[in-house]
Amino acid sequence: MKVRQILNTHGLMAKKSLGQNFICDESFVQRIVKQSGVGPDDTVLEIGPGLGVMTRVLGERSARVIALEIDGQLLDYLRSSAHLPENVTLVHTDALRYDWGTLPAECRVIANLPYNISSQILMAIVEHHQLVQSFSVMLQREMALRAMGESGTKDFGPLAIYLRLYYDLELSISRIPPSVFYPAPGVESSVLQGRRLPQPRFPVGDFVRFQKLVRLSFSHRRKTLKNNYRGTTWFETFMDQAPALGISPELRAEALSLEQFYLLYRLLED
Repeated sequence: MKVRQILNTHGLMAKKSLGQNFICDESFVQRIVKQSGVGPDDTVLEIGPGLGVMTRVLGERSARVIALEIDGQLLDYLRSSAHLPENVTLVHTDALRYDWGTLPAECRVIANLPYNISSQILMAIVEHHQLVQSFSVMLQREMALRAMGESGTKDFGPLAIYLRLYYDLELSISRIPPSVFYPAPGVESSVLQGRRLPQPRFPVGDFVRFQKLVRLSFSHRRKTLKNNYRGTTWFETFMDQAPALGISPELRAEALSLEQFYLLYRLLED
């Protein structure tokens, strides 16, 4: 696909402020959509349709596509010249301000995410996991590795914990070279795929409270849990009872497993 030619013909440009890098290799588009599992009965939320290349393929494979585009000029192009299927609904909005609660049940999310909003979109997926059965998002490889982070590694952090609570994760495409995009970014990309679990790995009843605990645990990564929790109303409870759960107050947050975070949540909930 001649991305540069389309942009020039329609007086468009990639806006750095919006993190726009248009995919220009249709074989990757076909691969991403195929691996996403989108079928004829599915509703898809696409974030950032760009020039409509993936939007078109999604429309051909699914029942409905809701495509969110923040760029008004791109939206005009998509409406007038992209020849999208009739089952595509274009919405002029910021994905971070969109009311995700209006999504139909069992929706699938597919997106080519700019780096500056990747973690926020992944958190929106977590917060609406009851509605989002799966997601396939293209993002900078560094962010994908953070989302996939394992306990005991530098990539392990709050985002990896929240995602793993509700989804099975994989890098469906581990490395995508910059040459696949125009303009070419300075880093490699990956496709992070998540499929919702039948049940959460652990029954966290109050996610906001769980989230606050995890954030506090990682508030100073090089500090121990004991030092990060000092000054809380439940500090003494933690110091007295956490060792019986196999959690040393001298550990750093990155050393804990998802199960141990759940045990701490239960301890402090009680």
